Amino acid sequence: MGIIRRLYLLALTAWLSAGCALTPTRGDFAQANPAQAEAIAEDWAKYLVEQYPISTRFALHPEALGEIGRAIERRLRQEGYGIEHVTAENAPPSGTVLTVETVQFDGRAAVSLRIAPATFVSRSYLLA
Repeated sequence: MGIIRRLYLLALTAWLSAGCALTPTRGDFAQANPAQAEAIAEDWAKYLVEQYPISTRFALHPEALGEIGRAIERRLRQEGYGIEHVTAENAPPSGTVLTVETVQFDGRAAVSLRIAPATFVSRSYLLA
């Protein structure tokens, strides 16, 4: 195999590998301690109370919830919202689908809520 072809294959492999490494993964991955997660959840609950009536039933995917997502779920229950866990058995959900996504970087957590069908809200928090 010629040197040009080897270099081409090496460059192609590196480019494809970099693309995989740079593809963002969705989920609740930020590493917040319980106190930080509760403070973030309180902030989100205030937002949701302003935007959605207490009669709203939210549908969450429990396997995708990390510390922050579980804290948001607990806080919404405390506020009086109905929570439905989405599983293969009850799909599609009957409630308003709420997806919690977090990313951690430089001591901060970006927390985003996707609320079906088309609402996306994101906030940034300092994890000190």
